Amino acid sequence: MMNQAKELTNMQIKKRAKIKSNIPLFIMLIIPIVYFCIFSYGPMFGLVMAFQDYRLKDGILGSEWVGLLNFKLIFSTKNLVKIILNTVRIGLLTVLVSFPFPVILAIMLNEVKGKRLKAGLH
Repeated sequence: MMNQAKELTNMQIKKRAKIKSNIPLFIMLIIPIVYFCIFSYGPMFGLVMAFQDYRLKDGILGSEWVGLLNFKLIFSTKNLVKIILNTVRIGLLTVLVSFPFPVILAIMLNEVKGKRLKAGLH
């Protein structure tokens, strides 16, 4: 029984030493975690607006809660198919128009012949 207790404490000591030796890595990990929380989870609080009768002057916390009323309104309209098709069209056009431009720009910059110009790009 005593052997197991000593072995357990040795494992705990080794674990603590390993954690202490990696403290700089844990500190470096704080920045990506904060970034992820702010820009990935932060905007999710705005999803609440879909369930509110949102008014700009009242803000998110002060607007009246209406539950699924907004969704019932959208799905009961006779223009639902037109709304969905327009949304899909806008999304596809955005991808088709905006995607090639960065690629074309990157190819054009790669084809620059002048050494002075090329050095200024890096």
